[in-house]
Amino acid sequence: FSVSSALRALTAAAALLALSAAAAAAFSPGADSELTFVLPAGHTECFYQSAARNGTMEVEYQVRGSGVCILVQIRLNLLSHCSKPG
Repeated sequence: FSVSSALRALTAAAALLALSAAAAAAFSPGADSELTFVLPAGHTECFYQSAARNGTMEVEYQVRGSGVCILVQIRLNLLSHCSKPG
C-alpha cells in the first residue's frame, strides 16, 4: 500500500461519503430509500431521516472485513431537526 494509493482511496471514500450525505438529506418520509456509504476505520458519521408518524423504518448494515468491533447507535428524536423560517 503506497501513500499515493492510500490518498486516492481516502479521497474517493470522502467523495462517496459527501455524495451519500447529500442523498440522505433528499429522502422523504414514507418513501423507500437506500443509502450506501463507506465509513473508514475509526470514523463516526451521523444521518438524520424523517419518518411518518406511526410508520416503520428498517435499518440494515453490512460489515466488510474481519477483526472489527462495531458500535451502532440508533436514537429516536421526537423533535424536528429543521427550523422553520420566522
